Amino acid sequence: MHDLAGFRLVDARTGQLRTLALIASVASALESRLSDRRGESVAIVIADKFDLVTVLLAASQLAVRLVPLDPFSPAAAQSAFVSASGARTIIADHEIDTGSDSQTVITVQELLLAANEPDRVISFPAMQSHWLFFTSGSTGTPKGVEFSSDMVRHNVRLALDALPFEPGFRTASMLPAYHTFTLIGDIMTAFAVQGSCVILPDFEIAQLDFILEALATHQVQTFSGVPVIHEVMTAFADRMTGLTLRFVTSGAAPLRAELVERYARLFDHPIVPCYGMTEGVCFLSISDPARVRPGSAGVPRVELRIVDDRDDPVTSGKIGNIQVKGTSVIRNGYFNNQASLKESYADGGWLRTGDIGYLDCDGQLFITGRSKNLIIRGGKKVYLEDLEALFDAGTVAAVAQGGENRERFVFFYEAEKYDDRSVSELISGRLGIDHMPDRFIPIAQIPRSPTGKLKRQILAEGLQRGSY
Repeated sequence: MHDLAGFRLVDARTGQLRTLALIASVASALESRLSDRRGESVAIVIADKFDLVTVLLAASQLAVRLVPLDPFSPAAAQSAFVSASGARTIIADHEIDTGSDSQTVITVQELLLAANEPDRVISFPAMQSHWLFFTSGSTGTPKGVEFSSDMVRHNVRLALDALPFEPGFRTASMLPAYHTFTLIGDIMTAFAVQGSCVILPDFEIAQLDFILEALATHQVQTFSGVPVIHEVMTAFADRMTGLTLRFVTSGAAPLRAELVERYARLFDHPIVPCYGMTEGVCFLSISDPARVRPGSAGVPRVELRIVDDRDDPVTSGKIGNIQVKGTSVIRNGYFNNQASLKESYADGGWLRTGDIGYLDCDGQLFITGRSKNLIIRGGKKVYLEDLEALFDAGTVAAVAQGGENRERFVFFYEAEKYDDRSVSELISGRLGIDHMPDRFIPIAQIPRSPTGKLKRQILAEGLQRGSY
């Protein structure tokens, strides 16, 4: 690793810079407040993204367990996660009702005011915190995933080895920093190579002009995105001027092969498809930027195998269950949930990802869906993601009907973009009549997580309640 004295955070909204020295002084101020809470969970609920990233980097140097939470989630959800983590300390930038005299709230303002001359040197190699993230729960109840700084460093190095990062590289963050994709792919990579990271608002189409202007002004060279971001930027290609992007990554949701090809034709840099999960810190596979294969999720960067339902490996080209293991993959199940060990792992320590896919003869990984989204009709397998891949990212969702009934499913679509006829004709024309949903349901907006994942669970619960 390189000397880190040049690392910078840049607030795209204000132009404010925060240097490594300032972040170190925040770490010193925080350490003095947490001197008696070594090894404990510290919940972080900060709405201002620039402050959030500052605190995360500062706190990463301390021997505590960091628990970044969605600051915009309901107070009840935040309280539940704080309780589940066992945190007695909360760092926040807004009023928090702890509901407990044993919990202490430290404000960001306190830390910044106390930030004087640092008495420490902080660096990427010196990180010592543990991290606890609660998964998005798009198909069920969120689970706690804990990993060490060693695992973070290893996963960042996987990215640095696979992607053309260089000393001083300029990244941008336009995804929520309380999730690992931008934390690892944009923030930690810049931290590791003595670069800079431009902190942008979380992506919204209303912010597109501002985001593009900031990318150009700060000469950003890469950012992590989700398919809907790349869809929007491709649709507004005429506005993508004056940019210095070398590559962008895509993850968190399926990426259409057609989008990869169109983006490459329009711009002078590729979308690099990746596959990952919080249980592996972030990256599990990363495409070669010089040889992106549309439809593929790239080359595995951890140990990865495809197995049948008996956990026996299958031959290349055959679809099966994806299992992984490696330095940055959790090995002890979910946080405070020993019961998860048996169901989460196959013999040999292989983590069951819950995803379905195959490896081709060149070792490229292709994701075909989630095991929970597999429908069996007359012995024929229907992967719900195959239907969704025909449409713009995040505008449709296929959902199994009736919970345990694996033969029926409904298809939600955004009413402003499609109608029953256009949707049914595309599905039957491209996939065949056996892929036709049992019902079509137009709705105003498909629910998605902050990182663009479909929230099928919300739609499934609505079906069970009879709301649709």
